[in-house]
Amino acid sequence: MEQLKIGFIGAGNMNGAIIGGLVNSAYPTKNIMVSNPSEGKLNNLKKQYSVLTTQDNTTVASFAEVLILGVKPYNIEAICKEIAPHISKPLIISVAAGKTIASIEALLGAQQAVIRVMPNTPSLISKGAAGLFANQNTKAHQKSFAAQLFQAVGITEWLDTEDKIDLVTALSGSGPAYFFYLAEAMIASAVEQGMDKNQATNLVTQTALGAAAMLDQDGADAEALRIAVTSPNGTTEAALNELNSNQVNQSIKSAVLAAYNRGQQLAKDD
Repeated sequence: MEQLKIGFIGAGNMNGAIIGGLVNSAYPTKNIMVSNPSEGKLNNLKKQYSVLTTQDNTTVASFAEVLILGVKPYNIEAICKEIAPHISKPLIISVAAGKTIASIEALLGAQQAVIRVMPNTPSLISKGAAGLFANQNTKAHQKSFAAQLFQAVGITEWLDTEDKIDLVTALSGSGPAYFFYLAEAMIASAVEQGMDKNQATNLVTQTALGAAAMLDQDGADAEALRIAVTSPNGTTEAALNELNSNQVNQSIKSAVLAAYNRGQQLAKDD
């Protein structure tokens, strides 16, 4: 990875995860600067990772060759207007959901290199999944740098159209909540049948880890794995018959579609 100067606007969990991944990969801390209005969060990052910190966004903007906008979507416009006079065409990486590249270009200049990224919360433990889309001003070495940046905390997938960012949001961005929802229900059912909650949680957690590991094997297919577990007239078939009778498969598809449609609406409202 090139040793570029990286600026982070925002000291929230996602930026903190990326910073942690960089530092753990031996990226020089003198090349990392973070800004945030809250001094407390900055002090925590400085203490933990020895990075440069400031409460002034324009200082980070002037410093950065790669500038990561890790703030809430409703703050993007004000921050871009604030930093616009202080940037010298760095690579801009936005992780703000629903904020289009066109809206950032309108604020920072049409010739600006911009990459939109949708990461997810497992990035906090270096198990993240991120979708990326770059505008036409982004050079090959900048795309490579961005990919390596997010590979420090998980896997990356480049998208061929920007609207697929909304689909990534619906799948992997919101996706952890779907799995937590399933885990909650499984644990609750076990507790209702008399099992200790800690035992149920341990069993469900390890089952999820094992299933994910099997799905992560080369050539693995979710349908084939499901069929392999399902013996005729057995317990798994009984459970799956109940899920099918309640159209759970269709409910999951509808849930992903609802998240996707909401992402599309946020982009239109941008």
